[in-house]
Amino acid sequence: MFATIENSGFGIFEQQSGRWTFKKLFDEHPNLSNPTADDSGNIWLNDNGSRILKLTLNQSCDSIARMIVMAASPEIPLKQANVFKFNNSIKIGTDIGVFEITGNTLIPSKALNKVLGENFHIHSVKLDRNQNTWFHGTRNKQDAIGKIRINGLGKTEVALFETPLKRISDYLLFVFYPINDENIIFDSSEKIILYNTTKSDVCNDSFHVLLRSVETIKPVDSVLFGGTWLKEGKPTGFQTPEMVPVLSFGNNALRFRFSGIFL
Repeated sequence: MFATIENSGFGIFEQQSGRWTFKKLFDEHPNLSNPTADDSGNIWLNDNGSRILKLTLNQSCDSIARMIVMAASPEIPLKQANVFKFNNSIKIGTDIGVFEITGNTLIPSKALNKVLGENFHIHSVKLDRNQNTWFHGTRNKQDAIGKIRINGLGKTEVALFETPLKRISDYLLFVFYPINDENIIFDSSEKIILYNTTKSDVCNDSFHVLLRSVETIKPVDSVLFGGTWLKEGKPTGFQTPEMVPVLSFGNNALRFRFSGIFL
């Protein structure tokens, strides 16, 4: 097993007696990301957002036997490019779509770009327990989660889930863990979110808003309303005409506090 080590390159780990132990640090290229192995055992990485490296280790996995470099070009920007594996081959996710490797050349992936649409950037790919391929990506800075597969006729199919994520994207760091065909867990700095992709209905029912307070800010702070009114010394939820405040023109900066009740 291998993993990138922040600002230090990437390291090799091996399993001994059921435990993973550190074996070797490769620090020749310190700013590597997205290590991904192909079916031949080569390791593909993004090197500082400027090029893609293909590394072949020696038999004992303690030195680099061969390195092939694919540099960025004006036509293929590799800044924030991501290496991932799909359908047993290495792909590169960029801001202008997905690329695949033919020889030592990057070419657009016609199948993936056709189903994903224009300029879709795949950032990460994970498998669920049923070996379905899930991905997180963006288009025009809008996040989306999708499931991708090759159907029985050999065609690439994508199910894309964008709308529900718009409501929770403020909380997400987009570390995501697909569980099965339907459920995904998102990990954020605030909470853990379980998303069921089959429950796509978005509830737009109206609900009541409670006005908790109204205050003037200028020229001085003053409370106009504290969440309820008093009538004959008792709280009431109804405002009579004589309770309506009248403000001068200069008293035109107000602060509102409100809440919503929705179950």
